[in-house]
Amino acid sequence: MNRWKVDPFLLLIIVAGLAILGFKLRIAKPIDWIGGTDESVLAEAADSFIQGRGLSNDFIQYSYFYSPLQYPQITQPEAHYPHLYSLLIVPFYLLLGKTALAAKLPAMLVASILLPVFLYLLVTELSTSRLTGLAAGLSVMVFPEIFEHSLIPDDDGIFHCLLIASCFFIIRAMDNSNYFYPAGIFIGLSYYAKGNALILIPVYGFFCLIRGGFKILGNSKLWHCLAIILLIMIPWFIRNTIHFGSPTFSTQQYAAGYIGYQEWEEGTYSLYWNQDRPTLVDKLKQAGLSKVWQKSTNFLLTYLWWSFIDIDGLWYEFDAKKFYTYYTGIPAAIGLFLFFLANFYFLCRHLFFKDTKPDQSSFVHHVGLLLKPWYQPDFHLLWLVSVVCLVFLSICWEPIERLAYPFIVINMVLGWTTFHLLISQTLNGSRWSKQSNVITSSLMLALMLPILLKSWGTVYDDYQDGKFPYGNKGASWMRTGRWIKDNLPGSITMFREPAQLHFYSEEKTIQVPLAELDQIITVMKYYGVTHIIPKVNMRPALRPLVEGKIPGFKLIHDQGLEIYQIDYTLLPDN
Repeated sequence: MNRWKVDPFLLLIIVAGLAILGFKLRIAKPIDWIGGTDESVLAEAADSFIQGRGLSNDFIQYSYFYSPLQYPQITQPEAHYPHLYSLLIVPFYLLLGKTALAAKLPAMLVASILLPVFLYLLVTELSTSRLTGLAAGLSVMVFPEIFEHSLIPDDDGIFHCLLIASCFFIIRAMDNSNYFYPAGIFIGLSYYAKGNALILIPVYGFFCLIRGGFKILGNSKLWHCLAIILLIMIPWFIRNTIHFGSPTFSTQQYAAGYIGYQEWEEGTYSLYWNQDRPTLVDKLKQAGLSKVWQKSTNFLLTYLWWSFIDIDGLWYEFDAKKFYTYYTGIPAAIGLFLFFLANFYFLCRHLFFKDTKPDQSSFVHHVGLLLKPWYQPDFHLLWLVSVVCLVFLSICWEPIERLAYPFIVINMVLGWTTFHLLISQTLNGSRWSKQSNVITSSLMLALMLPILLKSWGTVYDDYQDGKFPYGNKGASWMRTGRWIKDNLPGSITMFREPAQLHFYSEEKTIQVPLAELDQIITVMKYYGVTHIIPKVNMRPALRPLVEGKIPGFKLIHDQGLEIYQIDYTLLPDN
């Protein structure tokens, strides 16, 4: 009779993850603030889904989407990115109601349990050491930035978890093709977490060719994997085609502020009314090849620095005390160097010395022995995924810290595997070779403790400081939104942050475009805006309104945020 075998290391990770989740719940429960724009959009889409409106919004977030020729009403289908995270929120809303805590629970669960589990599985697969996998799983659990980011309802944590899971199953599929089935599921789902996962499908295919050769194309389960990926993605493609005429449509295609060729406000919230909106491609062409190369190179260096050295620092900024990034980042770089060196060595051996048996006492032979443990074909998948994503991000996005988290997680895989390989290789052939397992285990434990203590210390210090996500950053916004809900039913409010406001007001809101005052008023009239919250520091064109130079605007609320009621009969024609 076969019995289930319990992996004690995996069990330890799950237990530790549950303890971490409990601590996160204690942190997040009293915090009513939902977070920034992305978090609010995801949380609101979940509520819309429950209300039977699908993944739609009762607000307009991006002003370049205002054109009446594009989508004329305020309530419109979500067009920015796929919404796996929103769907994950739905059951928690149904159980707990629409609260900030319910919206944050999927992110906390994934970062506390699922991500460490898949990281454990992947590192164990590459290093053949469960203790090394344990070190990786526990260290990612308390990595400060990932820990803190899981306290907001964002899809980034979901993405790098699905990315690690996809890599694990694809690698396992090279030895057991049945793993192509879960690989297809996780790759398909990763697209719904981040749209740029679409570019990774060819990467997975290329890796399969590297590992399995052209004969892998005769494996029917590989094609089943591709079919599963397409079946999962097709519903979103059909939906986008129906609503927007393009299967991969996203408003991100128009946001030039992301890539740093315009200031954020100008590139993201400029108004294009009955005009063709410039795409990212248009902005790249306008900038010219030289500027694109310069900016992309600088962005790439920053992403690399964050991934390998210091997520908090700028390029060349190095703080030795913050070693939780470079602790595994530097070993990852060393491991990659030895990996490429090993591949180069054995390629040369294959091409030029295929029929020559080297002298066992020769230098070439000894080099081969040193490099053989680093001839790890599965490493190809990790560096290919990282390179493709890094290049894509460097061209399309100016550096945003959270976008570097997948590379940090991949470097944890490479770093901990490198630790294990270096220790094992040093001990093998030495006088301690018979005790190599015990010594390796002891050294891995010794390496695990400082990073866990440092990371947890940083997490706890930040918690004690009480800053967001450990506190209510948007108290005035929450008060204003709830006041609108209680006092202005049926209103339509124009505000710089419509998604956040809508989470608390549950009344229709639209973005204040970055435009001249007459253009803003045109937008107001078109959508029937009843109230406006002017933030003149972000929208200086609204200053005459606040200063009372334009009739038709009456201040009705000034507790935190100022709300003005609009009387169109008093507005001047020009």
